[in-house]
Amino acid sequence: MTKHQKANMGLGLDELVMLLNTGLPDFTGAVCAEPWVDPDVFFDETPAGVAEAKALCARCPVSDVCLSYAMSVSEQGTWGTYTEKERKQLRRNLNSATQMVDVAAVENRRLLCSSQSASSLARHFRVSERTIQRWRKELCAVDATTTDAVITREFAGAGVA
Repeated sequence: MTKHQKANMGLGLDELVMLLNTGLPDFTGAVCAEPWVDPDVFFDETPAGVAEAKALCARCPVSDVCLSYAMSVSEQGTWGTYTEKERKQLRRNLNSATQMVDVAAVENRRLLCSSQSASSLARHFRVSERTIQRWRKELCAVDATTTDAVITREFAGAGVA
């Protein structure tokens, strides 16, 4: 059973009907769905459990989808490299921001500057590995205060939201 299936256990009938009507995002290729991954690790709140879950999420090609889903439905456990507590803090920070933050752009930058392979990211963003290398060179070394504008401009041109 994947953590996504486990997280949806115990829903009331109304929530289950709503969930089925809205559908789940496409978690195809999720590391947590691999048969060798114990789904309980994503709900283990010990420091070692959280570290293991985050390490698995960091390797996952759909961690951005996972995080977005968890942010929208207030899931428990570690999703998209964020614990429940970290997502609550992220929501508070986003709600108290004086300007609009492009969450997708921030997540795209986090992915680009992560340790994921260029080929994996190229598939995710549907661009060439050379483009990923160029984006990494431009984005991962610049000051964080200017990154959002650069990312928004770059990804708008690539058709990635």
